[in-house]
Amino acid sequence: MRKAFYLLAAIAVICWLASCRPECGSCAGPLKLTSAGFPLAVNDQWTYRDSDNISGMVDTALFVVTGTISTNSDSTVYATRTTVKGVLVDSGTILSTANNVVYRPGGVQSLFSYLKLTFPMLKNSAWSGYYPGDTMNVSAIISPYPLLGTNYTNAFNISRSYLTPGFAIQATLDIIEGIGIVEENISITSVGPGTTYRTLKLIAYTVY
Repeated sequence: MRKAFYLLAAIAVICWLASCRPECGSCAGPLKLTSAGFPLAVNDQWTYRDSDNISGMVDTALFVVTGTISTNSDSTVYATRTTVKGVLVDSGTILSTANNVVYRPGGVQSLFSYLKLTFPMLKNSAWSGYYPGDTMNVSAIISPYPLLGTNYTNAFNISRSYLTPGFAIQATLDIIEGIGIVEENISITSVGPGTTYRTLKLIAYTVY
């Protein structure tokens, strides 16, 4: 009888623990991406498959952080270089602070336009982009996210919308912690030529 009582008591404790234990997501708290999880260092490089509907061509584009232009206690400015099939097409900069990363291209052939990322990011985070009227928000957190033969736990999917007289930009960005931007899909609608669709897909990377 006593053994049966102890057995029932043990089962009751196990059931109570199981019912009171929070789900994994609530245990860890809301998913968050901080600037520390967005790699930026000299010699970091990302190789993308670059395709668009205008040329119909698929190119290989290499984006490299080539050096540091300036640094202080609040920010660092990095120099960047973009090459397509080994040919230099753009030299730009990235401004990095504790809360923001801002891509500033040198010309129109950059992989990333004037792009502002604000940290920390959580689902439904929203912020103003580089230009007035340039709106950005974390629309979803994708898990699992297949990339280069690996299923990553979480990818932050960012929606971008920018309307200005003459053209409109709609874009999505996928960012994975420790890797950076892994995909961008962008459409640019302008007066005259119509709509350009461009896709960047990460095919290799090296970060330090």
